[in-house]
Amino acid sequence: MKAMNGHTLAYVAIHGELPPVIQVDREDPGRRWKGWTVDANLLDSWLETVNNLHGATVVSVCGGHGPLRPSHIVFYLKEKRHDKKTVQISGILNNIKGVWSIVDEGNLNRPRICVASPVMAGTEEGHEWWSIIPLIIDACLVMELSWGGGEK
Repeated sequence: MKAMNGHTLAYVAIHGELPPVIQVDREDPGRRWKGWTVDANLLDSWLETVNNLHGATVVSVCGGHGPLRPSHIVFYLKEKRHDKKTVQISGILNNIKGVWSIVDEGNLNRPRICVASPVMAGTEEGHEWWSIIPLIIDACLVMELSWGGGEK
């Protein structure tokens, strides 16, 4: 089975089912950031933090474009030996208010984590979410990958 694109995966994370229409094309031209086309409404500071997540390789970022294309960050863990921690990491993130997270197998035949929200980067709610979510993800990754996670 072919892996879902980031928008579809984010929709599934939030709604628990496939969207009525699978969207694959960009709706806006975006802008250039470090050689990549990114959503114009994503701030450079957010992109810097997202692209420096501890132990992660980011493969999809979207600032949100309405209900069928929610905001999301999709990433793999850099080290395959950590793949077994993806469900635990996603579960921790999924328990945070305003955050939806899911794990699936991506095109690399490895588990990837999607962190999503229905908010859009160009809104006040979206600005709040995008200002904090990269820091939350990074803290979770540091805790689980560097400290080993686990119980007190």
